[in-house]
Amino acid sequence: MNVAALDLNLLAALDVLVAERSVTRAGRRVGLSQPAMSNVLRRLRDALDDPILVRTPHGMVPTARALELVGPVRRALAEIEEVVSVRRRFEPSTAAHVFRVTAMDHAWVVLLPRLVKRLAAGAPRIRLDLSPYGETTSEDLASGAVDAAIVVGPAQGRAPGFQRAELYDDHFECLVRRDHPRVRRRLTLERYLELGHVLASPRSRRGGLVDRALQRRGLSRRVHVIVPHFSAAPFVVAETDLVATLPRGVALPFARMLDLRVFPPPLELEGGPWYLVWHARTASDPAQAWLRRQILEVSEGVRGTT
Repeated sequence: MNVAALDLNLLAALDVLVAERSVTRAGRRVGLSQPAMSNVLRRLRDALDDPILVRTPHGMVPTARALELVGPVRRALAEIEEVVSVRRRFEPSTAAHVFRVTAMDHAWVVLLPRLVKRLAAGAPRIRLDLSPYGETTSEDLASGAVDAAIVVGPAQGRAPGFQRAELYDDHFECLVRRDHPRVRRRLTLERYLELGHVLASPRSRRGGLVDRALQRRGLSRRVHVIVPHFSAAPFVVAETDLVATLPRGVALPFARMLDLRVFPPPLELEGGPWYLVWHARTASDPAQAWLRRQILEVSEGVRGTT
């Protein structure tokens, strides 16, 4: 027997030939001409080293070997069909699926509450496994360690093998504590540069968007603290005389929570577009496509508030 010569089409043909006991009828059932079906039968005979069907005075009948094989073949084909059908028919209302998403914590403040509420209502058995954005995000997407990433910046997701969709733009606000002794009615550029700053940098690096905007004007600021998460900066501001410049989606909720004052930045800052990024190999996966739709639809409610 030449197992290497077998494929799913041949196994499916075996099932039909045994059921119909006729090359002509089997070919009609699968949409092949009689000569083409005869060629399929010849390939089966060569692969299995068995006649499969033999002629008798009462017509064609399966061989003992064909009858022995057809049961397991039918079960195997049914299992394959079930697997393919499940992928095609992903049912969020009943699926017990774990989705792994990585993002900067800004996205969790802005999107996560809305996304969890949506999933709880329509997909109660779905679980989100969230992880922070890091240096290996691209590799994790490519390997399947994570399913999607929510990232900021026009360069994100443009590498070969990746796909992306824009979620929303975010703008910036400055936060200081309510009783700050040096910030009263407005925050001027002069005062802004005099104050110490909290820099929120997911990679704990200097030289963010604010610093680049200042450098273009020949200016610089004094960074006293670097924190790895946007959501940590407001807590530092609440207990110090430092100022933090944060995306509006993070700044406004924490300002309400911690009773902080909010001021527009005293220099022009371009809000970066946020993107949902995934690897091209998951583009047609029904479960992954469903998750992406949920994130995109939730982001529609965020636009205009950031």
